[in-house]
Amino acid sequence: LMGKETEAVTIYQNTLSLAPNRAIYHHIQGLIAVCRGDILEAINCFQSAISLEPNQAVHWLALGQVQMEADKAEQALQTFDRILSLQPHDLIALIYSHDGLIAIGNLEEAQQRLEKARKIAPKDWQVLKRLIEHRFRLKLLLGEAGKETLKMIKYALKLSPNFPDIQAVL
Repeated sequence: LMGKETEAVTIYQNTLSLAPNRAIYHHIQGLIAVCRGDILEAINCFQSAISLEPNQAVHWLALGQVQMEADKAEQALQTFDRILSLQPHDLIALIYSHDGLIAIGNLEEAQQRLEKARKIAPKDWQVLKRLIEHRFRLKLLLGEAGKETLKMIKYALKLSPNFPDIQAVL
């Protein structure tokens, strides 16, 4: 996230020997592959981790994120749905599944996932950002609907005044 992939790879490589099991070892290898931009290798590593620990949502989440990065929204959506079958209130999986649903054009279900995320974390900036973007897609910009959209933007700015994503929405 900070553009320090080389340093991250070094740290991840140093932690490989500390991995408590093979699944974590594969997961760390997947993180290394992500840092190196080798998406296919990352997918393989996360799938290996999942095969060893199928009930660990963290492996599924990493796989889904990489699948989204590789423009494999349908596969990613299946992955996020798996997380939600394990943990129905997983906020991150709800947010990313919303993004996957948007990518495949299923706006109605995307909105349902977003509303569920909103109930879980009404002050989360990722949720607020997506709610505002959803209102933009529906062109809820004028009249009473527009006032509600502006109210949401102001609320998001109040919660995270310096956050670039919120500033971009404004």
